[in-house]
Amino acid sequence: MLDPRHALDPRETVIFREERILVLPMEEYRAELTAHLDAVAGRWRPHPLRLARELLARPLPVIPVTFPGTWGVPAPFEDFAGQIVYPWAEAMPASMYATWWAHGSPADLPYDAFWKADRDAELVYFHGFDNVYHWSVMDLVLLLAHGDRYIRPYASVCNEFYELEHAKFSTSRNHVVRAGDLVADVPRDIARYYLALTAPERERTNFDPAELAAHPLAGEWNELAAVVDTLLAGRDFQEPLPVTDEGRRADARLAARLRACFAPETFSLARAARLIAERTAELRDTAAGFAAPGDFLLAVRTLLAWSAPILVDVGRRAAEGGVDLSLSGARDTVVEKIAPFRLPRLPESTGTHG
Repeated sequence: MLDPRHALDPRETVIFREERILVLPMEEYRAELTAHLDAVAGRWRPHPLRLARELLARPLPVIPVTFPGTWGVPAPFEDFAGQIVYPWAEAMPASMYATWWAHGSPADLPYDAFWKADRDAELVYFHGFDNVYHWSVMDLVLLLAHGDRYIRPYASVCNEFYELEHAKFSTSRNHVVRAGDLVADVPRDIARYYLALTAPERERTNFDPAELAAHPLAGEWNELAAVVDTLLAGRDFQEPLPVTDEGRRADARLAARLRACFAPETFSLARAARLIAERTAELRDTAAGFAAPGDFLLAVRTLLAWSAPILVDVGRRAAEGGVDLSLSGARDTVVEKIAPFRLPRLPESTGTHG
């Protein structure tokens, strides 16, 4: 420390003293860190992988786990009473607790139950580039320090920085677009779609409000919904429509392309968003070219099912209307017939998205 001074009264004399704290000696886990990174490298994006390797190319620091202080979580270790837990060391136990809480806070299970290796779970990280150090090194060491007790990350999906007016989002400079303000002006599904489409997956991208407002997806989606309405006009919705072999093959090809967008190895919301828009326009324009109405309806249902993770409100309304959106059923069983359904529309203007 250079020229340290008292924070409350600069005139006070600063006194140095030694303290015994709990630390994490990360260098001791270098071999295990390197082996793990080599094993998962194919499931990392290039830029964060390069940073992780650069971090391992130099000596790894000793990280404090506890230190003297009063603001924070009190250290739960008898020998370090009066200290607090280093905030960045909280991330891993906090993640374990959050997983336990998300499963309904089962009183008969410990907080770390869902992270234990014997549960045969698959762990995938989703984070930003500024947290590569923590998730790929420090927090991984926290897992490694427990031997084989816990699962280790199978894949890491890391985004670059997202910019606003070609500058980093910054809450301190109030250079932000807050989620609540965004969905007050733009239907939630459209906002989520645009954010997916422009996600900074491999390089920085820019949030453009004018581009968001002018995006044609809602109009094209609703035109497709009108085509579905025309196709089903006068039909008995209790009478399923047959699906041909040709329709099933075409549908399987589309499902495979969309499924790859959500697999850990090839995860890409931006690619999924582009495919959704392309397929929406294609189905709108080629409905008459399908061999059978059931083939067309099957293609629309697959588009709807794979759009649901992004277009959450459309997906919810479809499910509430009885549409089968199960992805496992679509790939594990042969669809002989499909029940007629209406494609929920996307709101095209503010105030209609509820």
